[in-house]
Amino acid sequence: MGTADGLYNVPVTIAAIADATELAPGGVEPLLELRGWLQQHGGADTSSSDYQESVLGGTVIAALLSCRVPVGKLRLGGPNTSLAPAVPRFITTAQGVTIDRAAISRLVSLQKQGRHVLSAREYNGGSYVKSVEDAQRVLDDFHSGAAQVLGMKGNDIVVRTPNVTGINVNPGAGYPRQPTSVFFIKGTRSPSVVPYNPNWTP
Repeated sequence: MGTADGLYNVPVTIAAIADATELAPGGVEPLLELRGWLQQHGGADTSSSDYQESVLGGTVIAALLSCRVPVGKLRLGGPNTSLAPAVPRFITTAQGVTIDRAAISRLVSLQKQGRHVLSAREYNGGSYVKSVEDAQRVLDDFHSGAAQVLGMKGNDIVVRTPNVTGINVNPGAGYPRQPTSVFFIKGTRSPSVVPYNPNWTP
């Protein structure tokens, strides 16, 4: 296997890339690209001009291969990724209900979510978000720990996130279009996100 002697004098191996998956400054994709390059070139000398001209360059080698951290210990992030504790899988609410994050799909159901997206053809009134992307962001925040889990509403998880604003529609309570950062997540395998009363408490 080649080494990056001309760059940082650290060994470059596919195993090392796999071990460092969650340290990628730009997330997973740069690492997958680097791993693919190594596999394609069969461990060719990474100090070659061909490699140095790749989009990854030596910076990724230095950042990723200088330290190995077991997968699952770190969060993915952007350019300022830092060491952070893993998000706990299980959450126990004040009411004693245990929520398993892993039981909730990471992708919203496009069909079900359309009922709560203002511009979607499935929308027929009621609380809504501006786009499917907003709904997905709420779900992402739930899984990443960025959203605060407030409790359960029946079988639905209620969360608050500072990153998305939805509209709670409840004319009977005097709120025809109430901005809110509180949402409930309906379903597990095919979840949807619904804006809810911003003053909700368990």
